[in-house]
Amino acid sequence: MISGRIKALFIFLILISPFSMLSAQPLPADSHLLNMAESAFSEANELLNTDPVKAKAAYNTAVDYYSSIIESGTRNAALYYNLGNSYIRLGRVGYAVLNYRKALLYSPGDRQIKYNLEYARSLQKNEFPASTENEVLHILLFWHYLTPSVWKIIIAAAANAVFWTALVLRRFGRTANRIAAASLVLLLVFGTSLLIELRNSKEIHGVVISESATGRLGDSLSYESAFDAPLYEGAEFTVKQRRVGWILAEMPDGGLAWLQKGDCGIIEEPSGN
Repeated sequence: MISGRIKALFIFLILISPFSMLSAQPLPADSHLLNMAESAFSEANELLNTDPVKAKAAYNTAVDYYSSIIESGTRNAALYYNLGNSYIRLGRVGYAVLNYRKALLYSPGDRQIKYNLEYARSLQKNEFPASTENEVLHILLFWHYLTPSVWKIIIAAAANAVFWTALVLRRFGRTANRIAAASLVLLLVFGTSLLIELRNSKEIHGVVISESATGRLGDSLSYESAFDAPLYEGAEFTVKQRRVGWILAEMPDGGLAWLQKGDCGIIEEPSGN
């Protein structure tokens, strides 16, 4: 859960810098729909303070147009980002988180999308206390979480080259052996980090999009609730298993629960486009 100070900072940034729209690149057939979507979103922003009812209707219109473009097969970071902005204005935190995260699949390094995602996350009502084990791992492996993937690749490649060069030159003394040992350690450390990233990238994630959802101990309404309180929109999870109409979700604190499929939005890897 985001801290109070960070939450306040995001709210401040949102207030002084209204949601902007990234430049979407639709197919020619979608240009008209895109213009209508952007027009509705801009109209809603103008009406937000003077006529909230009309503003809400305009935001819903923007959602319909953006969704139609995406459903037609045009998918990119800008469309999902703008759709997320429309949902956040409507107070639909779950759908906002879902679409911001989909936008990041197409543009992983976009800071603007990340800022809005963090703001949306700050609005969700769920609290998942981090386990002591996870906190310790994050402290000990801080370099793993902070080092960009491209630098890990560069360091691992350089360590690999130095290691083999040092092996060839080891006959010249202990220095070459020490260099070989040090480069081997770096290769193993950053190589393992990259493998962990690769494994995590294959995980499928989801978001609760209903206002509230009951996590159950099994894939049927006859099972008891898995948690004392419902899960509210915006709760994020990892998909562990799927069955007809149900999803086994692992929450950030490690808790497991079966959720009805209709209560969830799934963040799939982009396929094409």
